[in-house]
Amino acid sequence: MLCDENKLYMTRELFDFDVIMKDKPQSACATLRSDKGESAVTLYYPDSDCIAVWSPTGNDDAAFVCLEPWTSVPVYCDDENESIEQKAHAVSLQPGEYFRYRYDICVK
Repeated sequence: MLCDENKLYMTRELFDFDVIMKDKPQSACATLRSDKGESAVTLYYPDSDCIAVWSPTGNDDAAFVCLEPWTSVPVYCDDENESIEQKAHAVSLQPGEYFRYRYDICVK
């Protein structure tokens, strides 16, 4: 799936089964770039331990790819651990506490 250890070539079929998630990526940014021009979108996610990449399937009118930084992973219906609080990277706050979360998007 990965080419040269850091590239993923997008196809519609790539997302037929679900989201592509990278847990604890080595980089704090991801770039979506077309091979047909110079346009690119870079997502910087210094506060995330996960990055998800997904696209809707079965509808050619919904032709987009989502780069989504996560602070926790979702609960799926077949999960052994259905408690969101126990999921990897879940952020738990006490009353009065806050969590600062940041990401940046650069469109070229």
